[in-house]
Amino acid sequence: MRVLTLCGSLQESSSNAALLRAAVSVVPDGMELVRYPSIGDLPHFNPDRDTEPPEPVVGDYRAQLAAADGLLIATPEYAHEMPGVLKNALDWVVGSGELIDTPVAIMSAGGGGGEFVLTILGTTLEVMSARVVATLGVGGVNNKRDAHGDIVDTETLEKIAAALLRLRDAINDAP
Repeated sequence: MRVLTLCGSLQESSSNAALLRAAVSVVPDGMELVRYPSIGDLPHFNPDRDTEPPEPVVGDYRAQLAAADGLLIATPEYAHEMPGVLKNALDWVVGSGELIDTPVAIMSAGGGGGEFVLTILGTTLEVMSARVVATLGVGGVNNKRDAHGDIVDTETLEKIAAALLRLRDAINDAP
């Protein structure tokens, strides 16, 4: 089972990139997490640029989403919203349909745990006909990372593992 991961932060040392690295360390047997290199490489969405065939970077992004059995997103919360780069990445697949019926787990790490962004992102994904099957907010994340920036808090790692199990089960139960 192949799960594509997207990071809503462009900062390599971000807490949300750390969540995705931690997910790799607790991934259940039979699940492979494949990191999409950077949604920051996608051009700004413009319907006039949404052509057939799509621009190569957009075509690759869509192909990776279409080939995945599920999706794992980790994103920061900016002013109670998702970062523009993540919204842009989602805009590129609104009309093309790669997320229809796709099981998705969403996570957010930060000072407050991303309560607002998880709600907004969940709503956006549901409008796109994706199936949000797990959400995880991680507050006080700086106290849960080691000197290298990795998540080391046992409870947080267990919660990430539980979210991945819910994602795995949803993929297995998909029609």
